[in-house]
Amino acid sequence: KNNCHVFENFIKKEKNLKKIFPTNLEFIPPNKKLKIVFVGTFNLSKHKIVNTIWKNEKNKIFMDYNILEKKSFWKKYNLEKNSKILTYYLELKDLIRFYSIKKLNNIYKGDLLIVGNAWKSYIKSSLRSNHDSQYIKSLYRGNICLDFGSKWGSNSLYPRSVNIIESSGLLLQMKQKDSKIIYHNINNDMSFNSFNDLIKKINRLINYKKISNTLYSKQFKIFNKKNLNYKTLQKISVISNKI
Repeated sequence: KNNCHVFENFIKKEKNLKKIFPTNLEFIPPNKKLKIVFVGTFNLSKHKIVNTIWKNEKNKIFMDYNILEKKSFWKKYNLEKNSKILTYYLELKDLIRFYSIKKLNNIYKGDLLIVGNAWKSYIKSSLRSNHDSQYIKSLYRGNICLDFGSKWGSNSLYPRSVNIIESSGLLLQMKQKDSKIIYHNINNDMSFNSFNDLIKKINRLINYKKISNTLYSKQFKIFNKKNLNYKTLQKISVISNKI
């Protein structure tokens, strides 16, 4: 109870859930020639039940990425009380990431930059993993940066999304349970909840410079504020004093 958490999912609600906001932002407008950037990895499931669920439900999942957050989805397979439900949840989120990126690569090819060693066997044009922070920042800067969310939960702000915003990237993120709270009136422009919705929003940003510039300016305005992390640090201080 004295631990702090940055992730939460429908399986386990955390009491001490804390948000870490981006800091030290630099205003760098989107590039004239936008690239779509995804940095991340995946693990393909070896569980038969996970692959069965994916085979049966993939079309529904592509139409509603947040379907995994609904208890009714798991009840269909009598898994809502299964001790391995978290493992299955994580593996299905990996499959969403994997197959979505593969589909995007078929559409955007040269305009999509994919970084991660695991992709090389499936997408030849993908780049090797490089954990240098300045390298990642240079890829994010001024480009459309895809984020399918943390596979551990449904929270908008976590290391990857914070890094994208701090790197002056234009964040396009799978809708999270707190998207509206974090992104306010631009939450619908910054988030997507289906594959078709993702394609629609990528195309708008690529084809209409004014839209991408306006969205980036609004993103910058939301997070370019002092003391966004003040309340979080206060709460952490209170918790630490109890230990």
